[in-house]
Amino acid sequence: MFQPWPAIASFHKVKTDTLTYEQLSGLRTATVRYNAKIKLHGTNASIIVLPDGRVLPQNRSKIISIYDDNYGFAKWVLSTESYWADLRFMSDEIVVVYGEWCGKGIQSNAAISNIDKQIFVVFAVQYGQCFDQNNSIFVSPNVIKRILSSTYITEEQNVYVLPWYNTQPIKINFWDDKLGLVVNKMNSMVNCIEQIDPWVEENFGIRGIGEGLVFYPSSLAVLNGSIRRQLLSSYIFKVKGQQHQVIKTRQAVMMNPILAKTLDDFVDLVATEARMLQAVSETVGGKFDKKYIGPVVAWINRDVRKDIENGEVILPDGFEWKVVSDRLTQRTKTWYISKIEE
Repeated sequence: MFQPWPAIASFHKVKTDTLTYEQLSGLRTATVRYNAKIKLHGTNASIIVLPDGRVLPQNRSKIISIYDDNYGFAKWVLSTESYWADLRFMSDEIVVVYGEWCGKGIQSNAAISNIDKQIFVVFAVQYGQCFDQNNSIFVSPNVIKRILSSTYITEEQNVYVLPWYNTQPIKINFWDDKLGLVVNKMNSMVNCIEQIDPWVEENFGIRGIGEGLVFYPSSLAVLNGSIRRQLLSSYIFKVKGQQHQVIKTRQAVMMNPILAKTLDDFVDLVATEARMLQAVSETVGGKFDKKYIGPVVAWINRDVRKDIENGEVILPDGFEWKVVSDRLTQRTKTWYISKIEE
């Protein structure tokens, strides 16, 4: 029943995977047009609506409830359940509304964290079945608004639809010798977001830092406005500003992954403040107490190992994972205890 949002890779990972696939298959995609949405600094959340009208809230990794909540999201979904149940009339399949649950008390170090309430900001809607890569995902803000209009849910219930950040698409050809010019443009866009999040300022009058951007392959949509889930997963990528990076890089968008020369360099690369804070948020709800060190350390190790396996970061030659894990565990414990003592 669980319907996770697809994992989003970095630009260099999407580039590498695309070029590798096309070299092996002999096929080349045309230029892909991308539109971006601001990446709000909250917690990934979504709502499943079954054909019989049942409504299920979920976080990034599981279905949740008011007894196993995620910053109050399940409780809020329960209070608005009747609105969401009406989405069953939009499709005879399972409907999933994907968004970011953000605002007061959820995260820190971002403009959205300073608003005086918690809101659900929708960035995609899916029609389909459980774990089906052919499911249809709608990312166009206008299409999402049209789908949600059937529920009569509005900003009065603290529901918003995230708009495109750039109205003029960015064109990307991963084979282009001048791809670096596009990378420079995306870096400029992210640098602007890191200075001021314009969506938060426009809607709530609060000026402050934004987390980054998510780039959607909008030109891959079919006539009804949807993108096949597998296709979206292959081409979507995210770019975080310097203060929110989980892998420390010289600039937000990189053409290639950084290769650390030593073990200490590697740990410095992956054990960023942003990754540590994300671990605390997702495992123990942002709490700092010595009894929670174990889950936080385990999350960090899983997350870094996943990045290694997915090619997001390269492990220095000659080091086994156990050695890396021990050093990473030590760094995480030291950081976590220092936060307790602050």
